[in-house]
Amino acid sequence: MSSLLLPAIASLLVLADQATLASPHTPPWQGKTLQSKPSFVPPFLDPAPPRPSLRSGVYSSPSASNLHSLPKFRSGTISLNMCQESVQTATAVDAGTELAQQQMPPQAEGFAEVNRSIPTPMLDNLHVKGSDLRWGIDVIFQGMSQDFAWDSSDDRGLFLSVRSVASKNLHFVSLGKLVCNKFLALSRMKLWWMNPTWGSRSDDVPPETQFLLLRLSQGDSEDEKYALILPIISGPFRSCIVSGNKGTVSLRVESGDSKVDSNFVRDIAFVAVGKNPYDLIHHSMAAASDRMKTFKLRKHKAFPASLDSFGWCTWDAFYSSVDGPGILQGVEALAAGGTPARTLIIDDGWQDTTFVEEEDHAHKVVDDLKAAKELQVVPQTKRQSVFSSILKYIFAWPVGILHNLGKSYYDAFVHKAKLGSVHFKIWSMLASTVLKAPLLNRKLQSKDDWVKRLRSAEAGERFVASLQDGSFKAFIDRLKEKNGIQIVYCWHALMGYWSGVHVGKPAVAGMDPNIRTPGPMSGILHVEPTLAWDALILNGVGLPHMDKVDDLYNSLHAYLKSSGVDGVKVDGQAALTMLGGGLGGSAATTRRFVQAMERSVVHHFGSDMNCINCMCHPTECLYSYNETSVARASDDFWPRDPASHTVHVANVAYNSLFIGEIAQPDWDMFQSKNEVATLHAVARSVGGCSVYVSDRPGEHDFDLLKRLVLPDGKILRALLPGRPTRDTIFADVTRDGVSPLKVWNWNSCNGVVAAFNLQGASWCRSVRKNVLHHGEVPTISTTFALRDLEEREGRESSSGRWSVLKTLWSRDGALKEHSVSIMDQTSSSSFSLASRECCIFTAAPLLEGYRQDKQFLFAALGLERMFNAGGAVLSVSMTQEEATKAAMASVSVRGSGPLLFHSTFAPSVSKVDGKEVEFDYDEETKLLRLQLDSSSADRLVNLMWA
Repeated sequence: MSSLLLPAIASLLVLADQATLASPHTPPWQGKTLQSKPSFVPPFLDPAPPRPSLRSGVYSSPSASNLHSLPKFRSGTISLNMCQESVQTATAVDAGTELAQQQMPPQAEGFAEVNRSIPTPMLDNLHVKGSDLRWGIDVIFQGMSQDFAWDSSDDRGLFLSVRSVASKNLHFVSLGKLVCNKFLALSRMKLWWMNPTWGSRSDDVPPETQFLLLRLSQGDSEDEKYALILPIISGPFRSCIVSGNKGTVSLRVESGDSKVDSNFVRDIAFVAVGKNPYDLIHHSMAAASDRMKTFKLRKHKAFPASLDSFGWCTWDAFYSSVDGPGILQGVEALAAGGTPARTLIIDDGWQDTTFVEEEDHAHKVVDDLKAAKELQVVPQTKRQSVFSSILKYIFAWPVGILHNLGKSYYDAFVHKAKLGSVHFKIWSMLASTVLKAPLLNRKLQSKDDWVKRLRSAEAGERFVASLQDGSFKAFIDRLKEKNGIQIVYCWHALMGYWSGVHVGKPAVAGMDPNIRTPGPMSGILHVEPTLAWDALILNGVGLPHMDKVDDLYNSLHAYLKSSGVDGVKVDGQAALTMLGGGLGGSAATTRRFVQAMERSVVHHFGSDMNCINCMCHPTECLYSYNETSVARASDDFWPRDPASHTVHVANVAYNSLFIGEIAQPDWDMFQSKNEVATLHAVARSVGGCSVYVSDRPGEHDFDLLKRLVLPDGKILRALLPGRPTRDTIFADVTRDGVSPLKVWNWNSCNGVVAAFNLQGASWCRSVRKNVLHHGEVPTISTTFALRDLEEREGRESSSGRWSVLKTLWSRDGALKEHSVSIMDQTSSSSFSLASRECCIFTAAPLLEGYRQDKQFLFAALGLERMFNAGGAVLSVSMTQEEATKAAMASVSVRGSGPLLFHSTFAPSVSKVDGKEVEFDYDEETKLLRLQLDSSSADRLVNLMWA
């Protein structure tokens, strides 16, 4: 029967789709289409769908000072209605709280009749001329809407405000035509995550762009000009950039609550310009932080000790079936191999959760069928006539047949359907009516974690039963006392569990939870239309009462603290951005939950912020991190998806330009036996992040791990977030066929740059997945130069020369090249990278010394076997003894193994902690090596030239 029905339905659907006009808000942007043959699995059959996320806000009253308007050209005047009209009071109905009434200023400068001679704001010559935003003679936006006003009071840039005649909860305001040489956009590619997109035209800008960096002109680094546009948050409103009509881009401003609207939204975007992209980003984020007062910059935060110790996470080893014996096997195996884990992350699977009963949903089927027949999908036009005939045809058949047809129909038409298309509308209607119960029951039958709710704050019965003495606290104590674990984190979702907390269970009854149906905003639906029938929407989410949000985290964290747990990984945060309807909007609701979580973390786990934020890339989340200092910077590590690995590294590096100003980017776990483990390991060695793996017990590459982990379980972590070098910021390093990714960072006494060939796979927005490209991945030729190391102030070499250690690694982990050279500011080193190869450069300043009045040069390069060799060097100094005319180098180091120096003369004596030791010196290469025994203490190495 299905073989007869499907072609008929398909034909009608195609006819309907041809008759359907494009949605007026569908952005014209399309990513490059890549040839692939994906095998789609509809969400109701997928046993392991992706994960969820959360966030909150406060609205500040606008004032009249420093506001300017763009000129009006229609009549030369601006309606005073938008100046004098009060912003509508918004009530958070279910929360029982009220957002303050917003009053427009009596009359802001420039809001009355336009006078073209009014001076324009000047910030390093950033100004508005006519309807264009300019920096000097360079146009940034051409033809901006008249509905913008700007605030020039901050000398770091312009804050843009949006106004309209009518109060709205959704504003589209044109920024005009984008004028630039190249741009980097960081945009949401899923509900949870961002990724980079490169282009030069307005049409190339993806929907849900949250960070837009422009290169206005290209030349020598001193001549290059950059602009940054940050869509930010203003009270209950959040903003993003989208492609508009006729080659323009627009600012999308939305509250996420139909009851929260305004005719004036102040300070909803920030624009700044500069000649150094890193300084520009930093100062712009500082300005946004000062204005919003909802988040602090990374540099002002405390950091957890877990960043500097090697960790093991249970997720990819066991997924949600984690148990006590498996955890013990995992930590014991790593210790036995000489790379002991000091941090343990017990991921999803330890909690007390339960499924929602199928019977709770089954009785709704009849009502859903009635609702479907009354559904008004499109206006009464020729389109509805076609659509109605499809519905009549479909509803003539039993629900069971519809369900059997689901997979074929979904694969053929729905998965790639755009928001607003007929296929999208039909499936949305079916998923919310006749297929809702079957889809949800399928999730229940497959024991899908996404339809589970939290039953209590304690560990679940299954997990506790697996522990030797049935006590969670005793288990944690054993891990610390007998297995060398120093820090334990436990996972939980921001809502408690994926589908929130269970209504009616005694342990959570005091939170007054109720079931709410998420409502994705249309902006994210353009990115991920399948959210319309996501498991969270089918199942609903159990949320505590807004007055009891703190109780959720206090109960969870108090139990964990009493059990000996030291911190938490808080996942699924972006889900809360879909739950702002009736609660004051997505920004206000998300901020309420995030900052309640932060308060609890500080109270229970201490002020060093033992928390990893995850699935958290909407700005509603990022701009709420007032205390927590670590955040995942990309989508998950997918061990069995070969298309994901290079994309993962690129995503983290570019997202770190933005996220790295708010928190220390977390690069996620990886597995040491994975086919591209070396690529992941080198990336983390230069990322400035914690290093933790998710190896299955017994499946380890200890040779690789020992290049990351010291015998005492510590790591050699670089100081800053690893970010792309200036010459790769605007290069599409995943698919242009010629560009490498280069990531720079600093250690205490030297710089480090890693280069990667990440060509051959990319995220495809049309099929919404990572895809491998056809054909052979090209070998890339590139260069390293000292200019790749930014922020050199205070780190310059006194001699003007640097010793550079180069190590080049094949994709299978073989060392292809090991060399040391001397470089200065004018020199460069050329090299080539085959597919998935990587190369590390450690640049140490050469110090000048004198032996019997003869000059020599000396540099401490670090532990030779480690990927981030220079991370072992903590301090270096050179002193001269006038009486003996001898030179003495003092080097403080950590770790063990061969310690490498570059010296143009061999020393007379070498000592470690005052004890003379042997050394090896190569007269040809000028390399000096001495062996450090295993020790957890820092050591002092003294070298003398007499």
